[in-house]
Amino acid sequence: MSEAVTPQLAAGEKHSVAPHSDGTVYAWGDNTFGQLGTGQSGAGLFSGLPVRVKGLTDVVAIAARANHTLALRADGTVWGWGQNEWGVLGDGTQNRSSPTCSSDESNGCGGDCDRSVS
Repeated sequence: MSEAVTPQLAAGEKHSVAPHSDGTVYAWGDNTFGQLGTGQSGAGLFSGLPVRVKGLTDVVAIAARANHTLALRADGTVWGWGQNEWGVLGDGTQNRSSPTCSSDESNGCGGDCDRSVS
């Protein structure tokens, strides 16, 4: 990660995330629930250095809570990863170790990625 980082930072209980000016996201800290977005998760997994969140580009805003992270992309889609307790990732699944777009087929939205924020 170079010096070209946007001035936004988000922190969960034991992990932190920061968007890069090129639209990618970096994360560091605890990865027990996949909250670093590297595609791996498990007890004892952590990174003391920033690692790039897997497969995520064009990010304009981020948010982190206890054990999960959300990212808003320039196209208005919301992506989440980490612990999905109480459905906080919005995709109806269990924990996610890689970013997954929220979709809501019960509201008539189909396909891979349909929920957006405006």
